[in-house]
Amino acid sequence: MEVHHHPDLHHKKKNFKEYFLEFLMIFLAVTLGFFAESFREHLVNKEKENHYIQSVISDLRADTLNLHYNLKHERREYEMLDSAFKIPIEKLGDMNVQDTFFHYVFRYYSLPGEFDQKENAIMQLRAGGFNIISNSSVIDSINTTYSSLDILKENLKYLQSNYNDFAHAAQNIMRLPKPAATWHDSTLTIIPENKEIFFVNSNVEKERLYNFIRNSAGSFKTDMIEKEQASKMATSLIIYLQKQYHLK
Repeated sequence: MEVHHHPDLHHKKKNFKEYFLEFLMIFLAVTLGFFAESFREHLVNKEKENHYIQSVISDLRADTLNLHYNLKHERREYEMLDSAFKIPIEKLGDMNVQDTFFHYVFRYYSLPGEFDQKENAIMQLRAGGFNIISNSSVIDSINTTYSSLDILKENLKYLQSNYNDFAHAAQNIMRLPKPAATWHDSTLTIIPENKEIFFVNSNVEKERLYNFIRNSAGSFKTDMIEKEQASKMATSLIIYLQKQYHLK
């Protein structure tokens, strides 16, 4: 009679060492996967961080250039308004003095000045981008510099308000042509020789105009100081960021 050998239905039990090796392999696979994902995320964040920093530098370069030309314009405006304010009101009846006064105030009437800040980079950082920046000193430096630039936006409101007051007062008593379009407009060099520039000769109205001229000159003086400080801070930040991130 043929004898059939049935396979052993009971598997050999794994010992502790085999279980430990299986656990170790799974643990290593999960751990390596975790580190690989963390490293990939680190590289992505590092790339984002560099992109943000390069954007900040680009915006600050544009801002410092803008501030340079803006300050040049404001110094000229301040000098002209200060010169106009120094003319005694009682002398404005003299045609020659009127010509000079007109030349001093018409530039400001045409071009009150402004500051167009580049805000794309800082808005992205404030919207969550700062979480990507790994260096806390870099964050502090950026925030400090942009706080200084934010002040300039507030100053612009006062400058605009003072200009509106001046322009309204000037239009009430002076014959003013169409404002010049640019700083290089030839209209700015025209002096209305031997022409009465006031259609209202009230000293009260002239004194009111002088008050607004004084206020505007004072606002320019304050704004220039703060713009010079903001420009220096922006330039220093550019150099600092280039050094920290090895950028040219």
